[in-house]
Amino acid sequence: MFPVTLDLAGRTVVVVGGGAVGRRKAVAAAAAGARVLVVNPASGPRQRAVPEHLEDAQEQPADAGRSPTIIVEPYRPVHLTGAALVFACATPEVNARVVADCRTRGVWVNSATDPAAGDFTLPAVHAVGRLTLAVATGGASPALARRVRDRLAGQFDAAFAVWVELLNEVRGQVLVTVADPTRRRQLLNDFADWPWLDRVRAEGVAAVREAMLAAVGGG
Repeated sequence: MFPVTLDLAGRTVVVVGGGAVGRRKAVAAAAAGARVLVVNPASGPRQRAVPEHLEDAQEQPADAGRSPTIIVEPYRPVHLTGAALVFACATPEVNARVVADCRTRGVWVNSATDPAAGDFTLPAVHAVGRLTLAVATGGASPALARRVRDRLAGQFDAAFAVWVELLNEVRGQVLVTVADPTRRRQLLNDFADWPWLDRVRAEGVAAVREAMLAAVGGG
């Protein structure tokens, strides 16, 4: 497996299946800025995306972004038109067709019922501001991935989000004002060290920003 983070802003993501798993995928993709199309092959209480023991629960629900477009009709290959990413979250039979159609189109697809048949799986995720923790087991144990994620999540509080945002802000200042590449690297490495997080917690973001910018100016 090759771990990546994808920029889905403005891209089309298709979710086939309107059950619990499909809804989670749709919400997460929409929160990432994607244009989401949900193809729901069935409606009403008869809908069941996948058997409970196969549900991919590695993904932590995200805050809703733009609303997905939902169409209730049987899946057809034309639904994949323009898709950058596809989630097959319907029945095993439908998902197999979705995977096959994506392969012929060169579109990356995730299958909820047969992860090995798809092109990617999703890690267990915890996000704090710009900081994202992702834990994967290569499909061996989604439950373990969730537990590792939850244990790590307790170590990253709101101060972490503030620190990361401040690092992003100061990094821009360093790149603009510090000409020497060695000095730039030293500053950025220093600002990303743990004592600065301790200072954010103890002194507040304004004082730490002032201290960082003073260090930049001193360089």
